[in-house]
Amino acid sequence: MKFLTLLFTMILTSNTLAKDWSENISCGSAIIDILISEKEEGIKIWEVELNSRSKFQKEYKSILKYDQVYFSYSCEKTTKGKDYFVYHAYCSGSGCSDKDNWGVINNYGKLILVPYSGNLLWKESILKNN
Repeated sequence: MKFLTLLFTMILTSNTLAKDWSENISCGSAIIDILISEKEEGIKIWEVELNSRSKFQKEYKSILKYDQVYFSYSCEKTTKGKDYFVYHAYCSGSGCSDKDNWGVINNYGKLILVPYSGNLLWKESILKNN
């Protein structure tokens, strides 16, 4: 009986342990450090801390934190050859807009678009016109 209790506790604990990992991305001259915390294993709703700076500076220009978001990112090159770090951070739930909520960081590590509902056209405009 003690063995079954121990086994059940181990299984329950392993499913709820938080996992943290970090990623360091270089996008043009921008350096982006991302720390992601997964609160429950297998559920892709994360807490994200995103720090950005230029590779020519030691100090971060932007420090952002998001709670309980779906998060994805890419480094995108515009038609004029500029690099922009583009990320998608949106909440989970029926009131959330998964097509919007884009963030954009320029080549110097500066946040130029904050994720919010209704900003897909702004993201597309930045990438098209720069």
